[in-house]
Amino acid sequence: MCQQMAAAALLWLAVLFTRPMCVACVACFGVARPISSTFFMFQLADPQLGMLHCCGGDAASALNWTQELAMLQLAIGHANRLRPRFVTLHGDMQNWYATDLPGENGALGPESGLGDVGALQVADVKEALAALDPAIPVRVLAGNHDVGDAPTLATLEQFRDRWGPMKYSSREGGTEFVVLDSQVYYDASQPGVREVQLEQTAWLRRTVAATQASNATSIVVLTHIPPFMTSMDEPHGWANWPLAARHEVLGILTKPNLRLTPRLIICGHFHSNSSVSSDSPSSQVKSSFEVVTTASVGTELLWNGRSTFTPTEALPVASTPSGSDAFNDFIARTDGVGAANYSESYLLTRRDARADWSGVRIFEFSERGYRHRWFTNQALSMVQSLDGETLAHEPWKEIC
Repeated sequence: MCQQMAAAALLWLAVLFTRPMCVACVACFGVARPISSTFFMFQLADPQLGMLHCCGGDAASALNWTQELAMLQLAIGHANRLRPRFVTLHGDMQNWYATDLPGENGALGPESGLGDVGALQVADVKEALAALDPAIPVRVLAGNHDVGDAPTLATLEQFRDRWGPMKYSSREGGTEFVVLDSQVYYDASQPGVREVQLEQTAWLRRTVAATQASNATSIVVLTHIPPFMTSMDEPHGWANWPLAARHEVLGILTKPNLRLTPRLIICGHFHSNSSVSSDSPSSQVKSSFEVVTTASVGTELLWNGRSTFTPTEALPVASTPSGSDAFNDFIARTDGVGAANYSESYLLTRRDARADWSGVRIFEFSERGYRHRWFTNQALSMVQSLDGETLAHEPWKEIC
């Protein structure tokens, strides 16, 4: 018996020191459990059909989303050609606000008599997605336009009817991908929504606990609105979570003595690119995580004329109270200075849906960790395959 035990121990040591592993796996949970294979993920953020021409002042222009749809179709064509393991659709499939309150939808609002324009936008997104090879799964997230800035029980139910669950998790190659509905954290003021928020938080606690007890090697969180753009304690605005919700959720994910803590949170909503690495909110967890905010597959917004932001540059835009205020200060103006310019010729220098602006973020996951890069649709047309060279110039980061 002792000889058998010694032989088993030697065999385990041979496996431990010869198998490739995440550089942090042993520190994470004491034994090496590498991600089972290398795989790629396509992130498509904010198709938001109808955004580009939403402010034209008349229903005819606001009903035109040809350009955004063309960009989405291009991205799906790239996915069919390059074959990622799966695709995430990171919310805001529609520009038309599901809550349809007076003033929210401009020329398409209640006074237009056009009804649920969002249903038309959803139908076109679904038709575009139907062209994706069924062997490539799509994971859909809820955005603020899909359910409203202040969602109601009715708009949440409508989203579930159209797209499926709003919170869920799934395993790929050892990584647990956890999808959260950011909107119930952003604003739970409508009747019954606070209870939905509390239920999601309880579900997150259960999911984190179950993942710790499983053979998962890492956790990645997917959500629409970033919890923050610069730091855990930055001011709340249109493009981050309220501080209380931010601290509670990230506290659950990074509480002391967890075997696994997430190193990556993937977001959309901002219509430009930014990322930030931050320490855990718990001083007892010696880890950091990256919040990646990805630009749009539809209409790109060049806040202050830029498409990519450092955290410091992103904060003034993200912490503005509303998206419309941010548009006025950082699209129609620069840094809120001077008279706003709403001429179409000027706005097209700061917002557009075209192949050299709109695009996709590609993530690669392997036993070495993860890495990622933003590609415009135009740049992606030059990529011939997804392999070790696709993101070769991007650094590997720890995934567990």
